[in-house]
Amino acid sequence: MKRLSTIVLCSAFLLPLSEGNARDARVTQIPSGNAFQCMTCHNFSTGGSRNPFGQTVESDFLNPAGPFGVVDWGNELALFDSDGDGFTNGEELGDAEGAWLSGPVMPGYTVSNPGSDMSTPRMGATANVVVDLKDMGEHEGKSLWMRLVDVETGMEVTRTQRINISSEFKVGLMGMEAGKDYFVDFFVDENNNGTYEAPPADKAWRIAVTANGQDMTETFTNSDNYVDIMWGQVVSVDENGEVGSLTVESVYPNPVSDIATIDISSKAVGQLVVEVVDMYGNVVTTLFDGVMTESAKTLTWNISGRADIASGRYYVHVSMGNDIAVAPLTVNR
Repeated sequence: MKRLSTIVLCSAFLLPLSEGNARDARVTQIPSGNAFQCMTCHNFSTGGSRNPFGQTVESDFLNPAGPFGVVDWGNELALFDSDGDGFTNGEELGDAEGAWLSGPVMPGYTVSNPGSDMSTPRMGATANVVVDLKDMGEHEGKSLWMRLVDVETGMEVTRTQRINISSEFKVGLMGMEAGKDYFVDFFVDENNNGTYEAPPADKAWRIAVTANGQDMTETFTNSDNYVDIMWGQVVSVDENGEVGSLTVESVYPNPVSDIATIDISSKAVGQLVVEVVDMYGNVVTTLFDGVMTESAKTLTWNISGRADIASGRYYVHVSMGNDIAVAPLTVNR
């Protein structure tokens, strides 16, 4: 197996003489190894049979191979999800990129056991969402990127990557605050060029979720209902520390049954696109697509007589260059 990144700790030069001591030392050769001690790699605190993470290490990540080998912690081992719970080994141990050399992982981060699918990491008091992907066979061997976006602010909360994906697998994201709306955006890099291209070049999808304070699982079955998730667009921070140049000041009335008024402000001049999208990211209506020269604009969305607009949750999606702003809007017919 090809190594993407290799970190051999200095303990390799101090290999113990006994096989047992060599294995005991391995908890110091991975990030957060002291959190679970021997159970990081074994099913029991006294050792014995290996859990899925231990099997991965034993099979491909000991240098040299064998009972006296040192754990070869790096990018490849970090990106692998040994226990299949949706979180990579690196995410579970607090080093998503496999760059750890020594010492603690990032603060405010609760690590978990990469060898147990009953143990998942989290950031602070937030909850997780796990996407259970099915029937992805046509994309096998490709890379998949996934991110969690706060709908209200348009800001990315967290992102993750999977390489060499299989037909069925799970991907987890941390950072959901109770009561907030989120988009789970993800795409398969079909041409393996390492960048996002709007469908059909790459295949992209969106799932809308509302956090309820508990960990959630969403099942996704492969489909051709692609959405341009505009992966490259992120909310920027200006020189004053303020987020973005766009703001959806108000949407009223909300819920709406006939006509909604949308107030938008901008600190910049540029090409402005204002769309209403459904929960799956499909564009329902384009309200404006042109140059915004003023600092504020008021638009209306008239759904009177629109039999195609059903009751439910929609979003006002505003974009100018790399800045975006999103606001929820409920239709009540």
